[in-house]
Amino acid sequence: MKNFLKSLVLIVIINVLGVNLAYSQCTNSSSYGSGTAGTVSGSTVTIATCQYQTEYSTVSGIVSGYVYTLTNTAGGYVTVHSGSSGGPVIAQGNAPLTFTASVTGTIYPSWNTNAACGTASPCSTTSIVTVTGAPPPPPATNDKCNTAIALTPATTCSSTVGSLGTSQSLAGCSGTANDDVWYSFVAAATSQNISLTASASMDPVVQVFSGTCASLTSINCNDAAFTTGGSGSYTATGLTVGNTYYYRVYDYYSGTPSTTTFTTCVTTPPPLPTCVGNSPPGNTCATATPICDLDGYCGSTTGYTANSWGQLNTAFCGSIENNSFLTFVASSSSISFNLWVTSFTMGYGIQIFIFQATGCSGAVSSFTCYNPGTANYGPTPITATGLTPGQTYYMMIDGNSGDIVNYVIGANSGVNVPVTVTPSTASVCQGTPVNLTAAGGNGSYTWSPAGGLSATTGASVTATQAAVGTYTYTATSSTGNPLCPSSTTASATVTVTNCGCTVTASNSGPVCAGGSLTLSATSAGAGLQLCLDWSFWIYIWC
Repeated sequence: MKNFLKSLVLIVIINVLGVNLAYSQCTNSSSYGSGTAGTVSGSTVTIATCQYQTEYSTVSGIVSGYVYTLTNTAGGYVTVHSGSSGGPVIAQGNAPLTFTASVTGTIYPSWNTNAACGTASPCSTTSIVTVTGAPPPPPATNDKCNTAIALTPATTCSSTVGSLGTSQSLAGCSGTANDDVWYSFVAAATSQNISLTASASMDPVVQVFSGTCASLTSINCNDAAFTTGGSGSYTATGLTVGNTYYYRVYDYYSGTPSTTTFTTCVTTPPPLPTCVGNSPPGNTCATATPICDLDGYCGSTTGYTANSWGQLNTAFCGSIENNSFLTFVASSSSISFNLWVTSFTMGYGIQIFIFQATGCSGAVSSFTCYNPGTANYGPTPITATGLTPGQTYYMMIDGNSGDIVNYVIGANSGVNVPVTVTPSTASVCQGTPVNLTAAGGNGSYTWSPAGGLSATTGASVTATQAAVGTYTYTATSSTGNPLCPSSTTASATVTVTNCGCTVTASNSGPVCAGGSLTLSATSAGAGLQLCLDWSFWIYIWC
């Protein structure tokens, strides 16, 4: 009997130890992989593509009450902590592990080979599937070419909100098009710019077509210009004005992203500027070419060799092969310009970096870095912010992977451009005011001569002259660049003429003998001169 009891106790102890061994709470100390869980039922988010079963991951966006599944292509065991990587365990078990979240916020799954917290280092892919979450959005109405939403090209972007579909109309030109939606536009010019801003988890692909829905021809398939959760644009060229074109939008991956919305628009790009006959960029930062007029600057990446230093390589958003340099003086805290690629040899396109570096060495301050990874004919808008007016900056231009690219730059704002005056000519009658407006330069203007002007400073003035003649008014603005001409000017010519005289006369009559009479006359078109002779009859009654 005693031997039996001892055996029974031993069996119970072994079973208890076995249970504890089978359901250990694993807590790994090494972190790798992260993601944001989808909110929509059925959405899948990849956490890591090289997950070791010695690590934990960070997954945000968890909603209490939603059901999730954590998967690992290596199988194994998952321990889900909340609050921190070593916080309370809210779920554990073999992968794939399905659980109902008891917290809202972030979870930390530890990945192991078994319940005894075994480890292994081969790469595996981990992901989180939202099994039961928010209901999926209603099906897109434009998930076929023949239900495409028609957009009207405009000079500025008026965004249309869109959402991915749930089916594939055509095989993807890049990635998997199992959620494509369609848009159309009637070309208003031979070039049209298609812009798209994706929500956080969406990796968009944009494909443009000519023809009809029954017979489509792909013009372009663009993935590189549109990044996950970012903004991008593509310019379709060689279009026929009046023809209808189509484009579709889809997410690159086969799984449903956790966010599926985006905005898109079609705009008519500005015309390609005329080249201004500028000097070529310098081959080194120290020999950077000073630019006084960036509007219509034409250049090429051919014939240049790499010039850089350690901090420049680190700050740049690509690799340097055939870079060249310009320098300019900012006229505002931000600059904006358009970039056209007119030809290329490899298709990788151009890279542009705006920065400051004292003496072209040491620390580099970055203000914008453009590197689409493909040759986009443009125009592509590029903006840099955080600049200080009056300070000098560098613009580095490089062919991606050594691509030989010819390009044109058109300045919009923030970079000194020649002064213009609108209107440049005007013809008016004596005494008629003319509003004159200056633009370009550094944004500050002086006007001369002062005679007839409402002011001698400011962007807009009014000119008024009483005498017949021709008057020339000049607006002057400083370039602010000591390496360039000190100022730039533009003029307007105003011709003042005598437009003739229309007279209206009246009197306060009738009047009796000995009474008084008031005579009145007005003239139109003669300004300050009254062109009339008094000649009248007075009738006396009584």
